[in-house]
Amino acid sequence: MLIDIDFPDGSTGSAVYGRLESEDWNEFLRAGCSFLTLNASLGWDGTLGELPAIGSACGRGLHILPLERGFDVSQLQSIRGISYLYLGEGCNGELDLAWFEDLVEIRLMCKPKKFKLLISGACGLKKLSSIGAHIRDPGALSLLRNLRELELIRPSFHASALPEDLALDTLEAYGWTRLHDLDWIARFRLGSLRLSACRRIQDYSALQHMTSLESLYLDDCSHVPSAKLVCELPRLKSLIMRGTEFVDKDISCLAGMGLEKLNLSGRGYFGSACA
Repeated sequence: MLIDIDFPDGSTGSAVYGRLESEDWNEFLRAGCSFLTLNASLGWDGTLGELPAIGSACGRGLHILPLERGFDVSQLQSIRGISYLYLGEGCNGELDLAWFEDLVEIRLMCKPKKFKLLISGACGLKKLSSIGAHIRDPGALSLLRNLRELELIRPSFHASALPEDLALDTLEAYGWTRLHDLDWIARFRLGSLRLSACRRIQDYSALQHMTSLESLYLDDCSHVPSAKLVCELPRLKSLIMRGTEFVDKDISCLAGMGLEKLNLSGRGYFGSACA
């Protein structure tokens, strides 16, 4: 049966309690929710129930979190029409993106040692969020011609392993220990760059060449030598630096940029003005 739940972001939705029956799926479609939650902690029994027999997700999404029950993701191969897929703790096996022609977004938060991502052919995927170890061959991402947003958590490869022909608009990375400079990232015409806990960046000089950037977010990264590296970015509207500072503390050049959002952490930026 279905139960109503409130999500952390304030939205509401439906979750399966026990076995997923065809009546539950029909009720979910009538309710107009964008995705169905299959979560063992909410009482889901860990099986797809009637869903394989139905055969189509009708453009909806699935949020799968089997926890200790375990769930072989190859069971999803027979289901068509999935637009959004979240695979969380407890999911295992092999999943090929080529199975899902209608898939727009996928989030892979399951353990890399028990899960294998295959990219054997093109699909319409626009957003990929993944623990970095899932992507064993970054070169295969070039098959995803529609990919616009890429989020990597602790990627195990160098930035230069990303295909140069990716048409990315947004790149997010957390804990990228092999990211030492932004030279390769600057090759992409990014509108948004979000880096968190990337503490081994030694050279930010390529930042000044990322003229398409509209949003820059640096959280707990190594410090940036000077604000002059971002002052020449004509489209920049949002600059947020938390736990990341400009070494020289001189932010006077930011005043003429027309920023709509500016958030700087650290001491000394306004010391002379307040003296």
